[in-house]
Amino acid sequence: MIKTDSFELTDEYQVIADSKNCSLVTIQSHNKFNVWAVADDRTQAERLAANNNVDIGHYIKSGETGRFELPSGKLTAKIVQKGKKGLVVVTRS
Repeated sequence: MIKTDSFELTDEYQVIADSKNCSLVTIQSHNKFNVWAVADDRTQAERLAANNNVDIGHYIKSGETGRFELPSGKLTAKIVQKGKKGLVVVTRS
């Protein structure tokens, strides 16, 4: 089953997909801000601790699309620019 939703992201991580419900996720950035997306089953604090304070993820430029396989864990995303909000369209299957 394919499901498409819009999310208003902020500069704080939000869960936008969970491997319990889908295995393939597409994020389209429909704003002038860039998006940082992370597919992982760890929290941000756990990722930072494991990677010398570097949050491993994927950078999606404004107007572009990111595609993710989600075999386990959750997909979280945020707007890169501090204090900003922006719309993304997420398709999950």
